[in-house]
Amino acid sequence: MVLSNRSRLSYKLKFAARHPDQILPYIRRVCVDAWLRANSRSHVGLLPFGDEIQGNAESRERRRQQKP
Repeated sequence: MVLSNRSRLSYKLKFAARHPDQILPYIRRVCVDAWLRANSRSHVGLLPFGDEIQGNAESRERRRQQKP
């Protein structure tokens, strides 16, 4: 059994050729996802201190001290 890598462009083009009715919904979904990614803050990626992700008490204290 050969497993195909669905993230490859060649797979996506072959799939699109076999299923032309799914092209527009796919493009719409990709565009909406890209727009949402570009216009929203990540709850993890934009933290000022990397160790805050792990709940480090020291980094939380630093953040409190920085607030005006």
